Amino acid sequence: LYVPMRIHHNYFNLGRRFSSAFYTEASNVEFDHNLIDGGINTIYTIYSPVTNRKNILFHHNIFINGWRNEYLFSFASGLSELKLYHNTFIDTKGIKAYFNFKDANSKLIDPDIRNNLFISTRTVPAELLSTTFFQNSTIANNGFENITAKGTTTYSGPMGVNMKGSGLEYFTLTSTSIAIDKGQIISGINTNYKGKLPDLGALEYGDTLFKVGSSLATSPTGIQDEEVSNIETFKIIPNPNNGSDFVIEDANSEFAFIYTIQGEFVAQISTNSIQAVQLASGMYFIKSTDNQPSKAYKMVVK
Repeated sequence: LYVPMRIHHNYFNLGRRFSSAFYTEASNVEFDHNLIDGGINTIYTIYSPVTNRKNILFHHNIFINGWRNEYLFSFASGLSELKLYHNTFIDTKGIKAYFNFKDANSKLIDPDIRNNLFISTRTVPAELLSTTFFQNSTIANNGFENITAKGTTTYSGPMGVNMKGSGLEYFTLTSTSIAIDKGQIISGINTNYKGKLPDLGALEYGDTLFKVGSSLATSPTGIQDEEVSNIETFKIIPNPNNGSDFVIEDANSEFAFIYTIQGEFVAQISTNSIQAVQLASGMYFIKSTDNQPSKAYKMVVK
């Protein structure tokens, strides 16, 4: 697959606002191993006079908490060869549909949608996967939970996703999941599967979880996260916290620095005392001034 631009291993905390993780009029893009939380028009392809825009590949991504009565994918112009492989979509808010099209000219030509999980936590099955503007589509080997199934070789009912635990563990398959060994082999995408065949969704059962955001060992910001429980001289109390009533205990430094998960500087704070800052909810990294430049410690604000 020729993909000169790749967007991968990111955490997009979009919340409830008109924000997109991917906003483009480009061709030949690979978007993989990302966690996308929230957003309205999460994936948006803008109008383009270019008629041969094609080959946008989404694989091994997790989408959750797209906002009520809105869309995940919006197309303002046509697109050829959209590929959706091994993504996990979980609708918790009651989205309107997965795909939104500006008009009849915004159709998808030769879309290929395989080995995905489409899950809704709503009790009533939803009609979310509209194929009205699809032309010559391949839709096969997908799992549908509380969503009307589309395509061939479909699997319906409880998919056996954990829905508990922290981080990407929440999205893993249980040992009895019907999604195990139900996928198709796709060259260059899933050749390292663990069972008889690839599993459906973004996370292969029994495989090592991929990392997203600043937890990457080679993060562009140079920040790596360290589990605080393993550090005896550095503590965040409590953790998680409300963003203001917390203490950074550090026996070796008078100050510490707060960064967003994107690596942006937020504040310098004093250690060993209650803080005067007010942080919005989300994940942060705290770096002690006596540590190596690549060391930081994870803090969650609720």
